[in-house]
Amino acid sequence: MKTKTIYIITLLFVGLISNQNSFAQKLPVKKIPKASISKEVKKVKKVEVGKPTSKPLENTPVKPKKNNINSNSKTKNASNTIKKASNTKGSNTISNGKLSKNKPRAKSFNTIQQKQLEINKTLAKEKGNWTLPFKSTETEANRLGRSYVGPNYKVSKNGQSWLSNDGLKQYRKAVYKPKEKKRRANFQRGVKNENGKTVWVSNAHLDIE
Repeated sequence: MKTKTIYIITLLFVGLISNQNSFAQKLPVKKIPKASISKEVKKVKKVEVGKPTSKPLENTPVKPKKNNINSNSKTKNASNTIKKASNTKGSNTISNGKLSKNKPRAKSFNTIQQKQLEINKTLAKEKGNWTLPFKSTETEANRLGRSYVGPNYKVSKNGQSWLSNDGLKQYRKAVYKPKEKKRRANFQRGVKNENGKTVWVSNAHLDIE
């Protein structure tokens, strides 16, 4: 009895397996073409190997941009040129990348004190004849002459010349000079020679307005 039962169960089991195999054979199998498979593989490779996305990864170090050495050197040279221009005497201009030095600006002599300083300074070191770089009225010229010769000066017989107490400075009042066709005053500086006489070595002309 047991043997029959086992035999029947075995037949049923075998029948079920055979039915499943026949059903699987009847199902349609969709074949994927090789071309589409290769395209998908290429897409995957592009995603893995291609350029990174716009958002950089947190752990990815960002390489700093290299500075342009040539441009930096040019800017340094330009700044050094400007510094040199500002440190040199007179005004300087830069045009077409070249530094051109202009003549120094003329000094301003708006006050009588500035004119006195110029007279004393130039007569102390200059020799020969020259014209002062400013003009004055006759009244102002006399004030400058009185300041130049100092206190206790001596007046000549004709009253045109004032001589300092030590005899080494002289102011001559303004007179008309036919050759120059203008009125001029004179400031003179002298030195003593071996014989004790005064020799005038400096003579500054002051034009009268």
